[in-house]
Amino acid sequence: ARDPFEESTGLYSVAWPITVPGATLNVTTNGTAPARLVVRLTAVGNIVNPSISDGTRSIAYSGTLSPGDAIAFDGALGAVLLNGEDVLPYVSGTFPSIDPAGTTLMYEDDAASSHHADVTVEYRDRWW
Repeated sequence: ARDPFEESTGLYSVAWPITVPGATLNVTTNGTAPARLVVRLTAVGNIVNPSISDGTRSIAYSGTLSPGDAIAFDGALGAVLLNGEDVLPYVSGTFPSIDPAGTTLMYEDDAASSHHADVTVEYRDRWW
C-alpha cells in the first residue's frame, strides 16, 4: 500500500546538549500526523546504555559509547547506526515520534555514564 502521509521537504534540526540523565526537550510539529525522528547523539564522555523516549515509546541502545562515538536513532528509516555500522540487534524498544500537539523527549543513560553528549533532533512535518 502507498504511504498515506505527505511529508514536508523542510527539515527541522534542533540542538539538544545533554549534561544530565533525565534531560528533556520540548518539540512541536506543524503537521497533522506524528513526525518521525532522527536523533543523532555524539558522546562527549563515556555513555552507557543511552535511550530516548517520547513518554510513550522509547528506544535504547545496550552498550557503551566512547568519546567521539556517534549513534543515530533513525525513525524515518527504522535503522540505528553506530559510527556508520548497523547496531539494530543491540537496540530495544520503539522509535519515538513527535505528536502534532507537541512532545517532550527525554534522555536517559546508565548511572556509570558521564551524561555528556551532543544531540541533534531532526524531523519533518507530516500530514494525513
